[in-house]
Amino acid sequence: MNTILVKLTGGLGNQMFQYAAGRHLALLNEAELLLDVSEFKTYKLREFSLQHFHLKGRICEKWEMQYFKRPAALRTRLERMLCVWRSPSALSQTPPSASLVQRVREAGFAYDATLLEKRGSFYLDGYWQSPRYFSAIEKEIRADFQISTPPSAANEAMAAKILASNSASLHVRRGDYQHNANTKSIHGACSPGYYNKAARTLSSKESDVVFFVFSDEIEWARSNLHFPGEKEFVDLNDSAHNYEDLRLMSLCNHHIIANSTFSWWGAWLGSPDGVTVAPSRWMNDASRGPSSQELLPAHWIQISPEESYT
Repeated sequence: MNTILVKLTGGLGNQMFQYAAGRHLALLNEAELLLDVSEFKTYKLREFSLQHFHLKGRICEKWEMQYFKRPAALRTRLERMLCVWRSPSALSQTPPSASLVQRVREAGFAYDATLLEKRGSFYLDGYWQSPRYFSAIEKEIRADFQISTPPSAANEAMAAKILASNSASLHVRRGDYQHNANTKSIHGACSPGYYNKAARTLSSKESDVVFFVFSDEIEWARSNLHFPGEKEFVDLNDSAHNYEDLRLMSLCNHHIIANSTFSWWGAWLGSPDGVTVAPSRWMNDASRGPSSQELLPAHWIQISPEESYT
C-alpha cells in the first residue's frame, strides 16, 4: 500500500492546508495518510491542533518516523529486523512501500500542479497554501474539517446568536504581526482603515449585518473598530481553544478576514453564497509566502490592507 506522510508545522490554518494537500494526494494514490507531528516537540510557538477534526489520516508513530527518516541504504536491512525492535501490534501497519517513500519539498509558494501528478509514496514537506491543491475534493475536505469536539455552553450560546442574525465574522490578527519586528516585516497587520472599508463594503451589499469580531487582541479591536453597525466581540476562547473560534466563524453568513490562514479557513468553510472581503496583499515580503492571487478565490472582494481610515 502506498503511503503519503505529511509534515505538519505552524498554526492551525497552516496545518489545515498541509493536511488538505496530503489528503488529496493520498486519495489519488489510494494511499494511507500519515501525519508527522514531530516538529511540535521543538516548535514552541504553536501546537498540533487537528485532533478536534474528523481526520482521515492518523498520527505517525515514533517508531514509524524513525523508520521513514533512515537513509534509504539502511532501510532494506532494517526491514529484516523490524519484527525484533517494533511492537507486534505495529507489524500489520508497516507500509509495504515504506522503503520507497520519496521526500517532496515545496519549491516555492506558487501552486505546483506536478504535486498531484505524483504516483507512489511521498513525504510532503511544505506549506501548500493554495486551494487548488484540494479544490477537486472540496466535499471531502469540508467533511474532514467538521469539528468533532463538542462546543462549550458559552460557545453554543454564541453559535445560536450567529445563526439567528445576518452574521459576518471579522477577524483581526495582530500579535506577532504587529509587535515582532521580523514577523511584521514579513506579514504586517491590516490597518483599522482596512476593516472600516471592508465593513462598509459588506454593509452596502447586505442589510442588518451583525459583525462578530474575533481577535488575538480583542481589547484593541474594541478600541479601534468604529465603523457603523452592530458588533459582538467574541472573547470566549484562548489559543488552546482556537477551534471553537474557527467553528463560530464558519457559521457566519459573511466574512472579513485578515491576512491569516486561520480566518481564511473560517471563511472558506462557511457558506459559499456569502460575501467575503480579504486583503489584496497577503504578505509584506512577497518572497516569504503566497500571493493574494494564489490564495484567494476569485469571487472574494479584495481591499488594500493599508487602507487609510475615512
